[in-house]
Amino acid sequence: LQPGALALFALLVVAVVLLSGLYPAFVLANFKPARIFQPATPRQRFSLRSALVVFQFVTSICLMVMAGTVWQQVRFLETADLGFNRDDVILLFGTRRGPEGTIQLTRSLKQAIGGKPGIVDISGTHSSPSWDYADEANLRRAATPRDASTTVDRLAVGTDFFDVLLIEPVAGRAFDMDYGPDRAQWDFANRSEVELPLILNMAAVSTLGYNAPEDAIGEAMNFEISSGEDRASRVVGVVPDFHFKSLKSKIRPMVFFPDPSRFNAMMVRIDGDRRDEAIASLEAGWDQVLQGQALSRAYLDRELVTQYVSEQRQFTVLAALAGVAVFIAMLGLVGLLAHAVTSRRREISLRKVLGAEVRDVLRLFLWQFSRPVLV
Repeated sequence: LQPGALALFALLVVAVVLLSGLYPAFVLANFKPARIFQPATPRQRFSLRSALVVFQFVTSICLMVMAGTVWQQVRFLETADLGFNRDDVILLFGTRRGPEGTIQLTRSLKQAIGGKPGIVDISGTHSSPSWDYADEANLRRAATPRDASTTVDRLAVGTDFFDVLLIEPVAGRAFDMDYGPDRAQWDFANRSEVELPLILNMAAVSTLGYNAPEDAIGEAMNFEISSGEDRASRVVGVVPDFHFKSLKSKIRPMVFFPDPSRFNAMMVRIDGDRRDEAIASLEAGWDQVLQGQALSRAYLDRELVTQYVSEQRQFTVLAALAGVAVFIAMLGLVGLLAHAVTSRRREISLRKVLGAEVRDVLRLFLWQFSRPVLV
């Protein structure tokens, strides 16, 4: 209902009315009654009517091709391999508090939900693949100057993040509470004194200049943990590239680090064969820790589809336009056929008298009107 859009629609209506009225107006204005009494001339092989039929079907076919292409793209976006397993993963929202409060809350939730019937793994995360969002940070080797930093996407995750998404490291290890530096990140007061463990994706490995993922393992880094504040870090693992953001975005260099104070949500992998038990376990564990706060959850695979709502709408619009265009084109053909039959009644009568059958007459008209459609 914006003024600009309303004005555009008004101009479109006026343009369509004017264009649709031009042809019959010119035909009526050029009508000369004297031609009725003149001898018949040979039928033209090309006419404006045929050109309009060809244009109309070209438009219809283009819309059908466009709708089919967009449909294929939507199907691809919804079913493409993202590099992780999106099935049977549930997102839990409403876990963000202050830094220390978030650490305590997410730890309590993991203890209350983890290991219960139907629950496979649980981890905290700063962002979800369905949000199409990740913070940016500067990363550089410890021996390089600050102005040689590389801009990367960063994501604070729990120690079981890669287990939840079923992502296996290609070098090194994943985060694990059995390792002191990993476990120390849950001690908010003293963790700044401990080296921060990092996991890189393959794009980050290449950007940093390593020839193989194994070459990056154990390398000391300076990592921008917050604006203007670097943290001494060390690479402990490398994971394959996967689409954390929408498929409309190119895979960027990405760094994962354990930081429970930044968790905005929890990701829970459930046993798909015990879905009801898993949901009951989630609700019981949530009520145990957050009694009085409603459980807000969503399935990851369904949330990922919502990233492509605009493409789905585009397909719906194009499919509707293609259907209308084909319907109008067929109506036009019916009208042209009716006009041709009426104007050639004497010819049809003569053909019938001379022995032509109904299929012969039909074949004559079908070929006449099929040519522009085939073109």
